[in-house]
Amino acid sequence: MEKKINWRISHVNLYSEDYSKLIRFYRDVIGMNPLKGMNEKDNWYGFDTGKTTFALEPVSNRKRYTWEYNTKNPVLVQFQAHDEDELEAMNQQLEKKGVKLLTRSEQRSYGKITIFLDPDGNFLEILLPSQK
Repeated sequence: MEKKINWRISHVNLYSEDYSKLIRFYRDVIGMNPLKGMNEKDNWYGFDTGKTTFALEPVSNRKRYTWEYNTKNPVLVQFQAHDEDELEAMNQQLEKKGVKLLTRSEQRSYGKITIFLDPDGNFLEILLPSQK
């Protein structure tokens, strides 16, 4: 019998040509908390998100790779709201910081979703899952 594998995400990295700009966006606009000891001058910057590490790196860190990989495809990162009040507070925080919301608490079959972009054009979503 084949063993069932439970895949867990332990780490997500975004690579950027303007690494410092993305750090400021996720730290100062979104309000994510940097991991202890983070320094913008280093070539890796992580945030405390609980069980999964979310980090940023300069795209130059990957230029040494000789294999083909998709360097143009934006990434989707989804945050989760726990209730209507938190979703609204997250929306308001983004708007106050000048972030354009592409959708705002739009009802979908799986919940309410807000969509916006980071400075590199990566898709960011906030999901309030439907209560079952």
